Amino acid sequence: MDFRIGHLAYRTRDMEKMLAFYTGALGFQHIFSLANERGEKWIEYVMTPDGRFLEFFYPDETPVEPGTDYMHLCLEVDDCAAAAAELEAKGVAIRVAPNVGSDGNVQAWIRDPDGRDIELMQLSPDSEQARNRAKL
Repeated sequence: MDFRIGHLAYRTRDMEKMLAFYTGALGFQHIFSLANERGEKWIEYVMTPDGRFLEFFYPDETPVEPGTDYMHLCLEVDDCAAAAAELEAKGVAIRVAPNVGSDGNVQAWIRDPDGRDIELMQLSPDSEQARNRAKL
């Protein structure tokens, strides 16, 4: 099984400042936005110079306090179903079975021993992530 860091996900108190920092100060590239099922702003995707991603979630009704901004680690895999099956065979509980997420990629969810969420993601060749990484 070959795992690669796919993205880190954070909630933010101020999206404008967050994007300005990562794109302006650090020189990362804002590549796309996702809306939730109600059409509201939900996630902003930023790409690092080496083709990795950061997800920034708009604030919701839950206050974003220090220590509550981390959301999940995403591990990119070539075959999400196979990775989930292999992990399950090793005794890892699959919290959410492989399915197609709102960004068009196949994803499954597990947790580490401390209860932190880990997303397993198989990029679809026509996803925004794959198209933007191909430009590197």
